[in-house]
Amino acid sequence: MFTIAYATPKDTAAVMALWGAAFGVDEPYFSWYFNNVYQADRTLCLFSDNIMAASLQYAPYTLRLHGEELDIAYLVGVCTGQAYQGRGFAHALINDIIRDLRRTYRLLMLSTDIPDFYRPFGFIHCYYLRRHTLRANPCPDIMRQWDIGLLTEAELDHCARIYQKMTTDLDGYIIRSKTGWRHFFEDFLGDGGSLYLNPDAYLLWLIEDGVCKIKEIGYADGNALYKALDLAKHIAATRGFSAIVWDAPLAAPLAITNTTVLPHVMVLSCEAVGHAAEIAEQTKKRFGNPKNLWVNEIT
Repeated sequence: MFTIAYATPKDTAAVMALWGAAFGVDEPYFSWYFNNVYQADRTLCLFSDNIMAASLQYAPYTLRLHGEELDIAYLVGVCTGQAYQGRGFAHALINDIIRDLRRTYRLLMLSTDIPDFYRPFGFIHCYYLRRHTLRANPCPDIMRQWDIGLLTEAELDHCARIYQKMTTDLDGYIIRSKTGWRHFFEDFLGDGGSLYLNPDAYLLWLIEDGVCKIKEIGYADGNALYKALDLAKHIAATRGFSAIVWDAPLAAPLAITNTTVLPHVMVLSCEAVGHAAEIAEQTKKRFGNPKNLWVNEIT
């Protein structure tokens, strides 16, 4: 027998232990996340004999899609303790959270390395990324055009203005609050990356799993985008990499051949009813052409 309930503050240590066993306790991210982002009342737990066996979390966001602003919930941290795996506990949690959140949210979203687990619930990939591998190219003069971001309020506002201009003609993106901006940057800067700014663009990069990567670019126009890419190629060169990788939304205006398209965020429409296949089809119709969607990083 098992019970499902939302966490209370006294459950935090158990949630952290499950998360750490499933995803690791890399610092400083692990402590930063549970000190700044985690909320017990948005954490659903499954207890077996009064012991926490599985949990998941969700975060509310606002999505701009087809001229509407939609309340959506993003699922994260779905995990089951090793001793309890194979008993259907994660499946039970997903069913429960879908029933609960569909009362309030229009869409559920998640990013996963195991999409086959989520398809039977009706989740489908609506977002895709195009992986660009850009050859490193030193250009020392370019550094004079950029400043290193320090996450001041003025810088956050500056990035938000660039982001707003960039997404004017795009679709399917998260509207970031001031807190969302700060959490977004703190997340990736905590992993050892850096933020660079100029009047018309920002670039966030880091080294992840031995690969130099662009995490996000914000740009006011096409010229600003290519200046950011030149900076990224210079950064890669100065750090001894032959290339820098950008998993960019399909809508990014880059004319580069030999790229790889990768499935990214999965979506379930809470407005859809019926079996999983029917829900998936209605979700697909809701989003339309994935090439027009701009998917951004979420914390």
